[in-house]
Amino acid sequence: MKLGLKYKVTLKTNIIVLMLMTVVWTGCSTEEEIRPTDGTERPIVFGSVVSAGGSADDTIETRAKALSGVIPDGSSFGIAAYRVIGSSTYVYGYIAGNTEVERNGSKYTYSPVTPWPTGSDKVKFFAYYPYVAQAGEKGITVSWGQGVSPLMAIDYTLSTNPAEHQDLLYTSTDNLTSQDAVALTFHHALTRVSFEAKVSAGGYAPGTVKVTGLRLKNVASKGTLTVASAATWAISTSEAQKKTIAMTTANGLDGSKTLTGTLQSILAADGTGEMMLLPQSLAGIELEVDILPAGNSHTLTYTIPLSGSWAMNGYVNYRLDVSPSDVTLTAQVNDWANPEVVTIMDGQYYLNIGRPDYKCAGEGITGNITIAVKTNHPEGLNIGLPEYNGAAVNWTQTLTSGANQNYTIEVQRIDPTATARRATIPITAGNLTYNFRITQTAGEWLTRADGATFPLDGDVHSFYVDSDYPWVASLGSGTAVDYLYTASGGKKNNEQVVFITGNDSGSLQQQVVFKDPENIRPQKTIVLEFN
Repeated sequence: MKLGLKYKVTLKTNIIVLMLMTVVWTGCSTEEEIRPTDGTERPIVFGSVVSAGGSADDTIETRAKALSGVIPDGSSFGIAAYRVIGSSTYVYGYIAGNTEVERNGSKYTYSPVTPWPTGSDKVKFFAYYPYVAQAGEKGITVSWGQGVSPLMAIDYTLSTNPAEHQDLLYTSTDNLTSQDAVALTFHHALTRVSFEAKVSAGGYAPGTVKVTGLRLKNVASKGTLTVASAATWAISTSEAQKKTIAMTTANGLDGSKTLTGTLQSILAADGTGEMMLLPQSLAGIELEVDILPAGNSHTLTYTIPLSGSWAMNGYVNYRLDVSPSDVTLTAQVNDWANPEVVTIMDGQYYLNIGRPDYKCAGEGITGNITIAVKTNHPEGLNIGLPEYNGAAVNWTQTLTSGANQNYTIEVQRIDPTATARRATIPITAGNLTYNFRITQTAGEWLTRADGATFPLDGDVHSFYVDSDYPWVASLGSGTAVDYLYTASGGKKNNEQVVFITGNDSGSLQQQVVFKDPENIRPQKTIVLEFN
Protein backbone atom coordinates (compact mmCIF):
# COMPACT_ATOMS: atom_id res chain seq x y z
CA MET A 1 0.00 0.00 0.00
CA LYS A 2 1.29 3.47 -0.82
CA LEU A 3 0.75 5.93 1.98
CA GLY A 4 0.68 9.65 1.30
CA LEU A 5 -1.13 12.62 -0.10
CA LYS A 6 -1.20 12.53 -3.87
CA TYR A 7 -2.10 15.53 -5.99
CA LYS A 8 -2.25 16.58 -9.61
CA VAL A 9 0.53 19.04 -10.30
CA THR A 10 1.03 22.20 -12.32
CA LEU A 11 4.18 23.06 -14.27
CA LYS A 12 5.42 26.63 -14.16
CA THR A 13 8.57 28.70 -13.89
CA ASN A 14 10.38 29.51 -10.68
CA ILE A 15 10.71 32.96 -9.12
CA ILE A 16 12.14 33.30 -5.61
CA VAL A 17 11.50 36.41 -3.54
CA LEU A 18 13.25 36.88 -0.21
CA MET A 19 11.80 39.45 2.19
CA LEU A 20 13.14 40.54 5.54
CA MET A 21 10.86 42.22 8.06
CA THR A 22 11.37 44.31 11.19
CA VAL A 23 9.18 45.51 14.04
CA VAL A 24 9.32 48.37 16.54
CA TRP A 25 10.55 47.90 20.11
CA THR A 26 8.49 48.70 23.19
CA GLY A 27 10.53 49.60 26.25
CA CYS A 28 10.77 48.00 29.70
CA SER A 29 11.05 49.68 33.10
CA THR A 30 12.65 48.59 36.36
CA GLU A 31 11.60 49.02 39.97
CA GLU A 32 14.84 48.90 41.98
CA GLU A 33 13.08 49.82 45.22
CA ILE A 34 11.33 46.46 45.50
CA ARG A 35 14.61 44.52 45.87
CA PRO A 36 16.30 43.92 49.26
CA THR A 37 19.57 45.82 49.47
CA ASP A 38 21.08 44.70 52.79
CA GLY A 39 23.14 41.95 51.11
CA THR A 40 22.23 39.35 53.73
CA GLU A 41 19.91 37.21 51.63
CA ARG A 42 20.68 34.22 49.41
CA PRO A 43 21.30 35.34 45.78
CA ILE A 44 19.06 34.10 42.98
CA VAL A 45 21.09 31.62 40.90
CA PHE A 46 19.99 29.81 37.75
CA GLY A 47 20.85 26.12 37.56
CA SER A 48 20.05 23.56 34.88
CA VAL A 49 18.11 24.86 31.90
CA VAL A 50 16.26 22.10 30.05
CA SER A 51 13.50 21.56 27.52
CA ALA A 52 10.15 20.04 28.40
CA GLY A 53 10.64 16.30 28.05
CA GLY A 54 14.08 16.97 26.59
CA SER A 55 17.74 17.04 27.43
CA ALA A 56 19.76 18.76 30.12
CA ASP A 57 22.04 21.59 29.17
CA ASP A 58 25.17 19.53 28.55
CA THR A 59 23.52 17.45 25.82
CA ILE A 60 22.68 20.45 23.66
CA GLU A 61 23.41 21.21 20.07
CA THR A 62 25.44 24.41 19.78
CA ARG A 63 23.72 25.72 16.64
CA ALA A 64 21.70 28.90 16.93
CA LYS A 65 18.51 26.93 16.32
CA ALA A 66 18.94 25.07 19.66
CA LEU A 67 16.92 22.17 18.30
CA SER A 68 17.20 20.15 21.51
CA GLY A 69 15.36 22.89 23.38
CA VAL A 70 18.10 24.17 25.65
CA ILE A 71 20.35 27.21 25.61
CA PRO A 72 23.60 26.78 23.61
CA ASP A 73 26.80 27.41 25.54
CA GLY A 74 28.02 30.98 25.11
CA SER A 75 24.59 32.35 24.24
CA SER A 76 21.97 34.14 26.34
CA PHE A 77 18.30 34.25 27.23
CA GLY A 78 16.24 37.20 28.46
CA ILE A 79 14.46 37.12 31.80
CA ALA A 80 12.16 39.14 34.06
CA ALA A 81 10.94 38.39 37.58
CA TYR A 82 7.94 39.49 39.64
CA ARG A 83 7.94 39.71 43.42
CA VAL A 84 4.89 37.88 44.74
CA ILE A 85 3.38 39.40 47.89
CA GLY A 86 0.78 37.21 49.53
CA SER A 87 -1.15 35.01 47.13
CA SER A 88 -2.18 37.45 44.40
CA THR A 89 -0.08 40.63 44.36
CA TYR A 90 2.59 40.65 41.65
CA VAL A 91 5.10 43.50 41.53
CA TYR A 92 6.93 43.83 38.21
CA GLY A 93 10.67 44.49 38.04
CA TYR A 94 12.13 42.38 40.86
CA ILE A 95 14.56 41.35 38.15
CA ALA A 96 14.23 43.99 35.45
CA GLY A 97 12.53 43.06 32.20
CA ASN A 98 14.91 41.81 29.49
CA THR A 99 17.82 41.17 31.84
CA GLU A 100 20.40 39.11 29.95
CA VAL A 101 21.39 35.73 31.42
CA GLU A 102 24.47 34.26 29.75
CA ARG A 103 25.40 30.59 29.76
CA ASN A 104 29.07 29.71 30.33
CA GLY A 105 29.36 25.94 30.61
CA SER A 106 27.17 24.86 33.53
CA LYS A 107 26.95 28.38 35.01
CA TYR A 108 24.45 31.15 34.21
CA THR A 109 25.39 34.73 34.99
CA TYR A 110 23.48 38.02 35.05
CA SER A 111 23.89 41.49 36.54
CA PRO A 112 23.01 42.92 38.95
CA VAL A 113 22.67 39.74 41.00
CA THR A 114 19.39 39.84 42.93
CA PRO A 115 18.78 38.19 46.33
CA TRP A 116 15.68 36.21 47.22
CA PRO A 117 13.08 38.35 49.02
CA THR A 118 12.82 38.28 52.80
CA GLY A 119 9.89 36.91 54.74
CA SER A 120 7.19 34.90 52.99
CA ASP A 121 7.35 36.70 49.64
CA LYS A 122 7.99 34.62 46.52
CA VAL A 123 9.32 35.20 42.98
CA LYS A 124 7.82 34.32 39.57
CA PHE A 125 10.09 34.19 36.50
CA PHE A 126 9.47 34.60 32.75
CA ALA A 127 12.19 34.00 30.15
CA TYR A 128 12.70 33.65 26.40
CA TYR A 129 15.44 32.64 23.94
CA PRO A 130 17.24 33.92 21.89
CA TYR A 131 18.05 37.10 23.81
CA VAL A 132 17.79 40.39 21.91
CA ALA A 133 19.13 43.69 23.22
CA GLN A 134 17.08 45.83 20.85
CA ALA A 135 13.46 45.56 19.77
CA GLY A 136 13.04 44.01 16.34
CA GLU A 137 16.40 42.26 16.41
CA LYS A 138 15.95 38.72 14.98
CA GLY A 139 12.28 39.64 14.48
CA ILE A 140 11.65 39.64 18.25
CA THR A 141 10.08 42.29 20.48
CA VAL A 142 9.35 41.35 24.10
CA SER A 143 7.23 43.09 26.74
CA TRP A 144 6.04 42.21 30.24
CA GLY A 145 2.74 42.97 31.92
CA GLN A 146 3.05 45.61 34.63
CA GLY A 147 -0.47 45.43 35.99
CA VAL A 148 -2.15 42.94 38.29
CA SER A 149 -1.53 39.82 36.18
CA PRO A 150 2.04 38.78 35.31
CA LEU A 151 2.72 37.87 31.70
CA MET A 152 5.28 37.96 28.89
CA ALA A 153 4.35 38.88 25.31
CA ILE A 154 6.64 38.12 22.36
CA ASP A 155 5.86 39.82 19.05
CA TYR A 156 7.55 37.71 16.38
CA THR A 157 8.13 38.31 12.69
CA LEU A 158 9.34 35.34 10.64
CA SER A 159 12.17 35.75 8.13
CA THR A 160 11.45 34.49 4.62
CA ASN A 161 14.99 33.07 4.52
CA PRO A 162 15.12 29.59 6.13
CA ALA A 163 18.82 30.02 6.93
CA GLU A 164 17.80 32.80 9.35
CA HIS A 165 15.14 30.77 11.16
CA GLN A 166 15.70 30.17 14.86
CA ASP A 167 14.26 28.07 17.65
CA LEU A 168 12.11 30.50 19.66
CA LEU A 169 11.86 29.25 23.26
CA TYR A 170 9.85 30.46 26.26
CA THR A 171 9.28 29.56 29.89
CA SER A 172 7.57 30.67 33.08
CA THR A 173 7.74 29.30 36.62
CA ASP A 174 5.42 28.86 39.56
CA ASN A 175 5.68 31.28 42.48
CA LEU A 176 9.01 30.15 43.98
CA THR A 177 10.54 30.41 47.43
CA SER A 178 14.25 30.76 48.18
CA GLN A 179 16.33 27.84 46.81
CA ASP A 180 19.89 26.99 45.81
CA ALA A 181 19.29 27.33 42.07
CA VAL A 182 16.27 27.92 39.84
CA ALA A 183 15.83 25.25 37.14
CA LEU A 184 14.10 26.65 34.05
CA THR A 185 12.18 24.41 31.63
CA PHE A 186 11.98 25.97 28.17
CA HIS A 187 9.35 25.10 25.56
CA HIS A 188 9.40 25.34 21.75
CA ALA A 189 7.10 28.09 20.47
CA LEU A 190 7.32 27.30 16.74
CA THR A 191 6.83 24.37 14.36
CA ARG A 192 9.90 22.56 13.06
CA VAL A 193 9.68 21.51 9.38
CA SER A 194 12.10 19.32 7.40
CA PHE A 195 12.12 17.60 4.01
CA GLU A 196 13.14 14.20 2.60
CA ALA A 197 12.82 12.84 -0.93
CA LYS A 198 13.29 9.79 -3.15
CA VAL A 199 12.43 8.69 -6.69
CA SER A 200 9.44 6.43 -7.33
CA ALA A 201 9.99 2.88 -8.49
CA GLY A 202 9.77 2.58 -12.29
CA GLY A 203 10.28 6.32 -12.85
CA TYR A 204 13.50 8.31 -12.80
CA ALA A 205 16.63 6.22 -12.52
CA PRO A 206 18.35 6.62 -9.14
CA GLY A 207 21.01 9.33 -9.19
CA THR A 208 19.51 11.23 -12.14
CA VAL A 209 17.34 13.91 -10.50
CA LYS A 210 17.81 16.64 -7.87
CA VAL A 211 15.50 18.87 -5.84
CA THR A 212 16.76 22.40 -6.54
CA GLY A 213 14.08 24.55 -4.88
CA LEU A 214 11.31 24.47 -2.27
CA ARG A 215 8.78 27.23 -1.63
CA LEU A 216 6.03 27.38 0.95
CA LYS A 217 3.54 30.01 -0.26
CA ASN A 218 0.93 32.04 1.66
CA VAL A 219 2.58 31.39 5.04
CA ALA A 220 1.54 33.65 7.95
CA SER A 221 4.70 35.43 9.08
CA LYS A 222 3.68 37.55 12.08
CA GLY A 223 2.17 36.72 15.47
CA THR A 224 2.20 37.38 19.21
CA LEU A 225 2.92 34.71 21.78
CA THR A 226 1.40 35.53 25.18
CA VAL A 227 2.76 33.56 28.14
CA ALA A 228 0.55 33.85 31.23
CA SER A 229 -1.22 30.95 32.94
CA ALA A 230 -0.79 29.23 29.56
CA ALA A 231 1.04 30.06 26.32
CA THR A 232 -1.10 31.05 23.32
CA TRP A 233 -0.39 32.40 19.85
CA ALA A 234 -2.37 35.12 18.08
CA ILE A 235 -1.37 34.77 14.41
CA SER A 236 -1.97 37.62 11.98
CA THR A 237 -4.32 36.61 9.16
CA SER A 238 -3.58 39.75 7.16
CA GLU A 239 -2.89 39.02 3.50
CA ALA A 240 -0.02 41.49 3.69
CA GLN A 241 1.67 39.26 6.29
CA LYS A 242 1.40 36.08 4.20
CA LYS A 243 4.80 35.41 2.67
CA THR A 244 6.70 32.90 0.57
CA ILE A 245 9.40 30.94 2.43
CA ALA A 246 11.89 30.08 -0.31
CA MET A 247 14.77 27.61 -0.11
CA THR A 248 17.48 26.88 -2.68
CA THR A 249 20.95 25.38 -2.55
CA ALA A 250 22.13 28.82 -1.40
CA ASN A 251 20.18 28.77 1.87
CA GLY A 252 19.40 25.26 3.02
CA LEU A 253 19.11 22.64 0.27
CA ASP A 254 21.98 20.20 -0.25
CA GLY A 255 22.99 20.78 -3.87
CA SER A 256 25.10 17.61 -3.97
CA LYS A 257 22.19 15.22 -3.30
CA THR A 258 20.76 13.22 -6.18
CA LEU A 259 17.66 11.22 -5.35
CA THR A 260 17.75 7.45 -4.99
CA GLY A 261 15.07 4.88 -4.30
CA THR A 262 15.61 5.36 -0.55
CA LEU A 263 14.31 8.35 1.41
CA GLN A 264 17.04 10.77 2.42
CA SER A 265 17.21 14.30 3.74
CA ILE A 266 17.62 16.88 1.00
CA LEU A 267 18.67 19.60 3.46
CA ALA A 268 22.16 20.89 4.16
CA ALA A 269 24.07 18.84 6.72
CA ASP A 270 24.53 21.83 9.06
CA GLY A 271 20.76 22.02 9.65
CA THR A 272 20.28 25.46 8.08
CA GLY A 273 17.51 24.08 5.87
CA GLU A 274 15.16 23.13 8.69
CA MET A 275 12.39 25.71 8.84
CA MET A 276 11.01 27.15 12.10
CA LEU A 277 7.49 28.36 11.28
CA LEU A 278 4.60 29.97 13.11
CA PRO A 279 1.83 27.59 14.25
CA GLN A 280 -1.12 28.03 11.87
CA SER A 281 -3.80 26.42 9.72
CA LEU A 282 -2.47 25.16 6.38
CA ALA A 283 -5.61 26.15 4.46
CA GLY A 284 -4.42 28.03 1.36
CA ILE A 285 -0.74 27.12 1.82
CA GLU A 286 1.01 25.47 -1.12
CA LEU A 287 4.36 23.71 -1.43
CA GLU A 288 6.18 24.25 -4.72
CA VAL A 289 8.96 21.78 -5.55
CA ASP A 290 11.58 22.37 -8.27
CA ILE A 291 12.98 19.21 -9.86
CA LEU A 292 15.99 19.08 -12.20
CA PRO A 293 16.34 15.77 -14.09
CA ALA A 294 19.72 14.95 -15.60
CA GLY A 295 20.06 16.38 -19.12
CA ASN A 296 17.31 19.00 -18.63
CA SER A 297 18.16 22.63 -19.24
CA HIS A 298 15.32 23.89 -17.02
CA THR A 299 13.55 22.81 -13.84
CA LEU A 300 10.11 21.22 -13.53
CA THR A 301 7.92 22.76 -10.82
CA TYR A 302 5.21 20.83 -8.98
CA THR A 303 2.57 22.57 -6.88
CA ILE A 304 1.11 20.65 -3.93
CA PRO A 305 -1.65 22.07 -1.68
CA LEU A 306 -1.19 21.34 2.03
CA SER A 307 -3.84 20.50 4.60
CA GLY A 308 -4.07 20.27 8.39
CA SER A 309 -2.12 22.62 10.64
CA TRP A 310 1.30 23.31 12.14
CA ALA A 311 1.27 23.03 15.94
CA MET A 312 3.35 24.78 18.57
CA ASN A 313 6.17 22.42 19.64
CA GLY A 314 5.31 20.32 16.57
CA TYR A 315 7.61 18.61 14.10
CA VAL A 316 6.56 17.95 10.49
CA ASN A 317 8.77 15.96 8.14
CA TYR A 318 7.56 16.17 4.55
CA ARG A 319 8.53 13.19 2.39
CA LEU A 320 8.51 13.67 -1.39
CA ASP A 321 8.16 10.69 -3.75
CA VAL A 322 9.17 12.01 -7.17
CA SER A 323 8.19 10.55 -10.56
CA PRO A 324 8.21 12.07 -14.07
CA SER A 325 4.46 12.72 -13.87
CA ASP A 326 3.67 13.61 -10.27
CA VAL A 327 4.82 13.96 -6.67
CA THR A 328 3.39 11.98 -3.75
CA LEU A 329 3.61 13.76 -0.39
CA THR A 330 3.62 11.98 2.98
CA ALA A 331 3.71 14.02 6.19
CA GLN A 332 5.11 12.81 9.49
CA VAL A 333 3.42 14.94 12.17
CA ASN A 334 4.97 14.61 15.62
CA ASP A 335 6.11 16.52 18.66
CA TRP A 336 9.46 18.31 18.51
CA ALA A 337 11.54 15.63 20.23
CA ASN A 338 10.07 12.53 18.56
CA PRO A 339 10.48 12.77 14.79
CA GLU A 340 9.99 9.00 14.47
CA VAL A 341 6.29 9.27 15.40
CA VAL A 342 4.14 9.05 12.28
CA THR A 343 0.85 10.49 11.12
CA ILE A 344 -0.33 8.55 8.05
CA MET A 345 -2.79 10.35 5.77
CA ASP A 346 -4.59 9.43 2.56
CA GLY A 347 -5.98 12.89 1.83
CA GLN A 348 -9.20 12.31 3.79
CA TYR A 349 -8.42 10.22 6.88
CA TYR A 350 -5.43 10.08 9.23
CA LEU A 351 -3.88 7.65 11.72
CA ASN A 352 -1.68 9.26 14.37
CA ILE A 353 0.75 7.19 16.44
CA GLY A 354 1.73 9.33 19.42
CA ARG A 355 5.17 7.89 20.25
CA PRO A 356 8.13 6.35 18.41
CA ASP A 357 8.78 2.64 18.08
CA TYR A 358 9.99 1.30 21.40
CA LYS A 359 13.40 -0.07 22.40
CA CYS A 360 14.01 -1.19 25.96
CA ALA A 361 16.57 -2.95 28.10
CA GLY A 362 15.47 -6.31 29.40
CA GLU A 363 16.56 -6.03 33.03
CA GLY A 364 14.07 -5.40 35.80
CA ILE A 365 10.43 -6.28 36.32
CA THR A 366 7.62 -6.48 33.81
CA GLY A 367 6.28 -3.06 32.90
CA ASN A 368 3.87 -1.26 30.59
CA ILE A 369 4.25 1.33 27.86
CA THR A 370 1.45 3.55 26.56
CA ILE A 371 0.74 4.64 22.97
CA ALA A 372 -1.71 7.48 22.28
CA VAL A 373 -3.44 6.61 18.98
CA LYS A 374 -5.94 8.81 17.13
CA THR A 375 -7.85 8.58 13.87
CA ASN A 376 -10.79 10.23 12.12
CA HIS A 377 -11.50 7.10 10.07
CA PRO A 378 -15.17 6.00 10.42
CA GLU A 379 -14.11 2.37 10.94
CA GLY A 380 -12.21 3.33 14.08
CA LEU A 381 -9.06 1.66 15.39
CA ASN A 382 -8.03 -1.96 15.55
CA ILE A 383 -4.90 -3.37 17.16
CA GLY A 384 -3.57 -6.77 16.15
CA LEU A 385 -1.75 -9.52 18.02
CA PRO A 386 2.03 -9.21 18.51
CA GLU A 387 4.09 -11.22 16.03
CA TYR A 388 7.56 -11.40 14.52
CA ASN A 389 8.23 -12.69 11.01
CA GLY A 390 4.73 -14.11 10.93
CA ALA A 391 5.00 -16.04 14.22
CA ALA A 392 3.09 -15.07 17.38
CA VAL A 393 5.13 -13.87 20.39
CA ASN A 394 4.10 -14.26 24.03
CA TRP A 395 6.40 -11.85 25.90
CA THR A 396 4.34 -8.76 25.00
CA GLN A 397 0.60 -8.19 24.78
CA THR A 398 -1.95 -5.40 24.35
CA LEU A 399 -4.09 -4.83 27.43
CA THR A 400 -6.70 -2.41 26.00
CA SER A 401 -8.14 -1.47 22.61
CA GLY A 402 -10.90 0.67 21.11
CA ALA A 403 -11.57 4.07 19.52
CA ASN A 404 -9.32 7.12 19.95
CA GLN A 405 -7.49 6.35 23.18
CA ASN A 406 -4.29 5.25 24.88
CA TYR A 407 -3.23 1.69 24.19
CA THR A 408 -1.36 -0.02 27.03
CA ILE A 409 1.19 -2.64 25.99
CA GLU A 410 2.78 -4.98 28.53
CA VAL A 411 6.44 -5.85 28.07
CA GLN A 412 7.83 -8.70 30.19
CA ARG A 413 11.38 -8.82 31.55
CA ILE A 414 14.14 -10.65 29.72
CA ASP A 415 17.05 -12.61 31.15
CA PRO A 416 20.01 -10.13 31.16
CA THR A 417 22.16 -12.78 29.44
CA ALA A 418 19.66 -13.49 26.66
CA THR A 419 19.83 -12.23 23.09
CA ALA A 420 17.70 -9.39 21.79
CA ARG A 421 14.13 -10.09 20.68
CA ARG A 422 11.61 -8.20 18.57
CA ALA A 423 7.88 -7.93 18.03
CA THR A 424 5.53 -6.06 15.69
CA ILE A 425 2.02 -4.93 16.66
CA PRO A 426 -0.17 -3.82 13.71
CA ILE A 427 -2.43 -0.81 14.34
CA THR A 428 -5.03 -0.13 11.65
CA ALA A 429 -7.79 2.34 10.83
CA GLY A 430 -9.61 1.28 7.67
CA ASN A 431 -7.03 1.27 4.87
CA LEU A 432 -4.33 2.91 7.05
CA THR A 433 -1.85 0.65 8.85
CA TYR A 434 1.13 1.28 11.13
CA ASN A 435 3.34 -1.53 12.44
CA PHE A 436 4.48 -0.58 15.94
CA ARG A 437 7.85 -2.24 16.61
CA ILE A 438 9.29 -3.28 19.98
CA THR A 439 12.95 -4.24 20.38
CA GLN A 440 14.14 -5.59 23.73
CA THR A 441 17.85 -5.96 24.45
CA ALA A 442 19.70 -7.63 27.30
CA GLY A 443 21.94 -5.83 29.80
CA GLU A 444 21.72 -2.73 31.99
CA TRP A 445 19.86 0.34 30.74
CA LEU A 446 22.15 2.89 32.42
CA THR A 447 25.77 2.62 33.59
CA ARG A 448 28.43 4.99 34.84
CA ALA A 449 31.08 5.69 32.21
CA ASP A 450 33.93 6.74 34.54
CA GLY A 451 35.15 6.03 38.06
CA ALA A 452 36.67 9.29 39.26
CA THR A 453 36.62 10.42 42.91
CA PHE A 454 35.98 14.06 43.87
CA PRO A 455 37.15 16.61 46.47
CA LEU A 456 34.77 18.26 48.93
CA ASP A 457 35.67 21.79 47.85
CA GLY A 458 32.31 23.48 47.22
CA ASP A 459 33.04 23.61 43.48
CA VAL A 460 31.39 22.29 40.32
CA HIS A 461 32.22 18.71 39.27
CA SER A 462 30.76 16.11 36.94
CA PHE A 463 30.65 12.44 36.01
CA TYR A 464 29.44 10.58 32.94
CA VAL A 465 26.75 7.98 32.28
CA ASP A 466 25.86 5.81 29.29
CA SER A 467 22.24 5.13 28.38
CA ASP A 468 20.13 4.56 25.30
CA TYR A 469 17.02 5.60 27.22
CA PRO A 470 15.65 8.77 28.88
CA TRP A 471 16.27 9.27 32.61
CA VAL A 472 15.67 11.67 35.48
CA ALA A 473 18.17 12.01 38.33
CA SER A 474 17.89 13.04 41.98
CA LEU A 475 20.09 12.94 45.07
CA GLY A 476 19.84 9.87 47.28
CA SER A 477 21.44 9.30 50.67
CA GLY A 478 24.61 11.21 51.51
CA THR A 479 25.54 14.82 52.25
CA ALA A 480 28.57 15.31 49.98
CA VAL A 481 26.60 17.01 47.17
CA ASP A 482 24.76 20.27 47.77
CA TYR A 483 23.06 20.59 44.38
CA LEU A 484 22.56 18.40 41.31
CA TYR A 485 22.50 20.59 38.21
CA THR A 486 21.69 17.98 35.56
CA ALA A 487 18.28 16.55 36.41
CA SER A 488 17.33 14.78 33.17
CA GLY A 489 18.81 13.35 30.01
CA GLY A 490 19.45 10.06 28.30
CA LYS A 491 19.49 8.48 24.84
CA LYS A 492 23.17 9.31 24.72
CA ASN A 493 26.45 7.72 25.74
CA ASN A 494 29.09 9.66 27.70
CA GLU A 495 26.51 12.12 28.99
CA GLN A 496 27.75 14.60 31.59
CA VAL A 497 25.98 14.94 34.95
CA VAL A 498 26.97 18.16 36.75
CA PHE A 499 26.84 18.78 40.53
CA ILE A 500 28.20 21.04 43.31
CA THR A 501 29.93 19.50 46.32
CA GLY A 502 29.83 20.63 49.91
CA ASN A 503 32.77 22.50 51.39
CA ASP A 504 35.13 20.37 53.56
CA SER A 505 32.25 18.60 55.27
CA GLY A 506 29.77 15.84 54.58
CA SER A 507 29.88 12.11 53.95
CA LEU A 508 32.49 10.50 51.72
CA GLN A 509 29.80 8.86 49.59
CA GLN A 510 26.79 10.24 47.75
CA GLN A 511 24.03 8.31 46.01
CA VAL A 512 22.59 9.65 42.75
CA VAL A 513 19.34 7.92 41.83
CA PHE A 514 18.34 7.49 38.17
CA LYS A 515 14.74 6.68 37.30
CA ASP A 516 12.99 5.81 34.07
CA PRO A 517 10.25 8.44 33.38
CA GLU A 518 8.23 5.72 31.62
CA ASN A 519 8.44 3.46 34.71
CA ILE A 520 9.34 0.34 32.75
CA ARG A 521 13.04 0.12 33.65
CA PRO A 522 14.20 -0.35 37.25
CA GLN A 523 15.66 2.44 39.37
CA LYS A 524 19.47 2.66 39.17
CA THR A 525 21.68 4.03 41.94
CA ILE A 526 25.22 5.29 41.30
CA VAL A 527 27.50 5.90 44.30
CA LEU A 528 29.99 8.77 44.05
CA GLU A 529 33.20 8.60 46.13
CA PHE A 530 34.82 11.65 47.78
CA ASN A 531 38.17 12.34 49.44
